[in-house]
Amino acid sequence: MSKVKFSLLFLLSFMLMVSIFLSGVGPGGRSIAQASTEIIVDNTDAALVGSWTTSTYKPNFYGTNYLTKASGTGTGKVKWTPNLPTAGTYKVYYKLPDGASDRASNAPFNVHDTTGDHFYSVDERVSPSAGWVLLGSHTFAAGSAGYVELSDNSNGQFVIADAVKFEYVVPLEEVIVDNTAATSTGTWNTSTFKPNYYGSNYATKPSGTGSATMRWTPNLSQAGTYAVYYRLPDGASDRANDAPFTVHDALGDQTYYVNEQETPGGVWKVLGNHTFSAGTSGFVELSDNANGSYVIADAIKLGPAVPEDMLPKPPQGNYKIRPDIPKQTILGLGVEIQSDSIGSGNNGLPEKTTSVPHDLVPSERTRFYNEMLKGFRYARLAMGLYFRGLTPDQKNIVERFPGQADELKEMIEQSGMEGIAAEYWSPAPYWKSNGSYIGGSLKQFDAPFLNEFGDALVRDIDYLESKGIPVVMWGLQNEPAYSTPYSSAVYTDSQYYNTFKIAAPKVKAKYPNMFIQAESLSGQYGRGSALTRNDPATLQYVDGWTWHKIGTSSNEQITNAAYFNANTAGKPVFNNEFEYLDNTTSVDKMMNTAQSIMNWMTFENSPTWFWLHALKPTYNAESEGYGLGLWRPADDTDFSKYSQIQPGHFDYIKTNWHAVAGFVKYMPWNSVRYQVDESTVQLNNRIMAWKTPEGKLVFALTNRGGAPYTFNMDLGGAYTLSGHRYDKNTADQSLGHVTGSNVSITLPGNSIEFWVAQ
Repeated sequence: MSKVKFSLLFLLSFMLMVSIFLSGVGPGGRSIAQASTEIIVDNTDAALVGSWTTSTYKPNFYGTNYLTKASGTGTGKVKWTPNLPTAGTYKVYYKLPDGASDRASNAPFNVHDTTGDHFYSVDERVSPSAGWVLLGSHTFAAGSAGYVELSDNSNGQFVIADAVKFEYVVPLEEVIVDNTAATSTGTWNTSTFKPNYYGSNYATKPSGTGSATMRWTPNLSQAGTYAVYYRLPDGASDRANDAPFTVHDALGDQTYYVNEQETPGGVWKVLGNHTFSAGTSGFVELSDNANGSYVIADAIKLGPAVPEDMLPKPPQGNYKIRPDIPKQTILGLGVEIQSDSIGSGNNGLPEKTTSVPHDLVPSERTRFYNEMLKGFRYARLAMGLYFRGLTPDQKNIVERFPGQADELKEMIEQSGMEGIAAEYWSPAPYWKSNGSYIGGSLKQFDAPFLNEFGDALVRDIDYLESKGIPVVMWGLQNEPAYSTPYSSAVYTDSQYYNTFKIAAPKVKAKYPNMFIQAESLSGQYGRGSALTRNDPATLQYVDGWTWHKIGTSSNEQITNAAYFNANTAGKPVFNNEFEYLDNTTSVDKMMNTAQSIMNWMTFENSPTWFWLHALKPTYNAESEGYGLGLWRPADDTDFSKYSQIQPGHFDYIKTNWHAVAGFVKYMPWNSVRYQVDESTVQLNNRIMAWKTPEGKLVFALTNRGGAPYTFNMDLGGAYTLSGHRYDKNTADQSLGHVTGSNVSITLPGNSIEFWVAQ
């Protein structure tokens, strides 16, 4: 080698080293800036297999021309091979001339890097605005081992090949934040019980409501796209399988649901690629709002972005609808009507008549009947609470204000509901130990008294029927174990049993088609239920056991199904009250509510399910947790809350209403549920299928996770189905159609979908 050549080579090498140094390697190897080196390989420098033709017909190509070839079977190829000066991560781009309708919509570009082959499908019909289009970031060795290859195996008439660019990016720093450096809210305990944790320990906390969090905040010296990883110690069966890790980056929030039960631990697992600004504005946060007994927090790491096809694949499951295995008939859903007042926070019985439909202006009544109530079957009426007028002798319950009964009759008729599910919060005061609707019990339990009391209960039904209000379901007492600051009555086991065995036959004798339920709290395990189950003469009057699993996790209907299905004596079980006692609503609760409906019907074979209130007043503290919507009474002049609701008008609480609305619309009365075989029963991804009375297949899908989830389904026959989505913002969004006997449907996070056969 000549001295001139050697000196020139040395100079170039020195300049490259200086360039890399100046591009930003700081003390300790910490990257402090980002530099890039571009290498472009044009089609004129690429290796060709098959007959490719050069062209300049379409503008905005790179260099002197581009290549075109008729689509084929994959034997025709173009390979761009760069000679890379240094190993590392490169952004790989392609360039094309302007598009045309006869071009391939799925041109297969393969990037071959140090980890293997990565395929991208490119739509060449689209004009790429004369710019370079990013395929992805890839790791290459120095030299010419890596390449990009395009084959002619595509649709359309022609495949186009132009230029490829490799842009070197100095690696972003790797930053690890351990739990010991994280900030937390709530009480977390440190532990070393399970091995393979990072650092000196990990943090643990009992699962909760989301009020406790662990936040890892990295201090990034440079902006860029980072891969975000988490690390955990070995798992255990009592850990959360849906621990919500939320990544807050420059673009917003994205939540990932992590199964912390997996073992072994001690491995960095990538959540996703995220774009962060320099500094401390980004973070990763874990909340305790998860199932399982404990949530675990250890460490997170940010490092160079990874190729998209190396990120975790969206979870999916396989499902088979079984049209040969029909299950129960689903009667329809129920909802309660506040047709009289209750104090804010469920405290007391005010004299004012705050009620619906009474408070609504005529146009809003019509909207209430047609938009919200249409499709429900049962209107739950709280006797002694929301219907609490009295006869002069205080033995029977009647309307409390003129027109109350007529309004209920109008509501039933115009909404198309079947009738009232009448249930006592308290019997009339004459029969009470304290002479009041609030608290106390019956004043006697001897047979003559109970016979007279039973006759009075039948007269209450007679009164409603005489007013044109059909009563189709009946219950002796709501939550007979509890005394409350509003209407209530307490029964012991023997008191409930003795009262029921006298009253229920009287109701059935007068109204033989009445559905009689017991005991409106703990079903077949509630007050008097064991005594009733052991007495066939009384048991015959029980048509169903009713539960109040109020605001509880829908997972319980899966994990504890054996308990709910035992000791039923052949009677159906169902939940006839559901709301949230913390008086709030949320996206998580929306998903939990939808899955409560599905899980009761799928795992307990329930024939119906009840939400608590259709509408609640704007000034009651409990309203957001209890209502599908809110109405503004005329005496509520505080427009600092719900300013969009005018007096006498109502609006929806979307995260409550959207959980229920699709079932009301797409699951008509007397639909028949069909079995669905599941490859794995997923707590966050539920499916339920039924056929309408007309024989149309419908299925509901939910995705309670943050990431998309794919249902791969064997429908048991060929169908064309229309899709409809509900989420926190949208109701009944049209999703178009799918056709076939095997379909795959991907749900975004926190969404509910209904697919209806056409």
